[in-house]
Amino acid sequence: MASQRKFLKISIDCHPTLEEAVCNFLFENGTLGLEVEETEKRGTVIHAFFPEGKGTESVGSRFETLAENLQRLFPEIPKPEYEIAPFPDRDWQEKWKRSFRPLKISTDLIVQPSWWESQKPPGPGRIILKIDPKTAFGTGHHPSTKLCLLALKEVVKPKDRVLDYGCGSGILGIYAAKKGASQVLGIDNDPEAVDCAKENVVINEVAKTVKIRIGPKSVKRGYYDIAVANIDLATLTQLVTRIVGAVKPGGLLLFSGILSEESSSMRNLLNGVHVRILKTYQEDEWIAILGTIGVRRV
Repeated sequence: MASQRKFLKISIDCHPTLEEAVCNFLFENGTLGLEVEETEKRGTVIHAFFPEGKGTESVGSRFETLAENLQRLFPEIPKPEYEIAPFPDRDWQEKWKRSFRPLKISTDLIVQPSWWESQKPPGPGRIILKIDPKTAFGTGHHPSTKLCLLALKEVVKPKDRVLDYGCGSGILGIYAAKKGASQVLGIDNDPEAVDCAKENVVINEVAKTVKIRIGPKSVKRGYYDIAVANIDLATLTQLVTRIVGAVKPGGLLLFSGILSEESSSMRNLLNGVHVRILKTYQEDEWIAILGTIGVRRV
């Protein structure tokens, strides 16, 4: 049955100086993806795509507040203008399919859509993740996902039990399984993300190792060697105790989806739940933090 999910497209005209601030705002407010268009008449136009729903209805008003703040900071620059319009599901599916191409995360890790035919088989030790994100977050193109993949590459060991909290497309749990994890649980509160992740698990032939569930009821306390959460700071603040409690003593915790300007708040949050920070990863303004509880495993 064809999906009946509806989408909205927010198109924002802004001066190039404001592009980074506007894009950060859109990611923080849950955009599924961005397109930046350079036009002769309108300058920079940023198109952001959102699933239609309660959380999306107020994005316009929140952006209006941001636009007013930016105008106060940069009075010499025209105030950004925006328009919101419905965007059919069929158009969104075709858009991501046209724009999603293989992405080289590292010398031995490639992310590509399932329909993409590799020109040559992967070499020894090389991993190809076949990910069809559809409406779920996680292709490796966003720095927060890429940082998680690079960190997992360093820390996942054979027979690890891994929890992916807020799994989106399932990309992180699938990668952990391909790195040798013996058990992976991915959970999300979005039914469409759960369905998408389950499909990707089957595509990557890791269904025996990776289980995808909706909601946190399946999460065992003190059970996992590694827990990863690629979610924003506000959501993490509500969930951090639950996520930390799922990891056994000496286990590792990997948090991403954090802006560099939020690093001090993130450190305070982790200190409050007795997580010792081991390493910080950064790309542009995004950071990921690797920590542990108790005595670090060897």
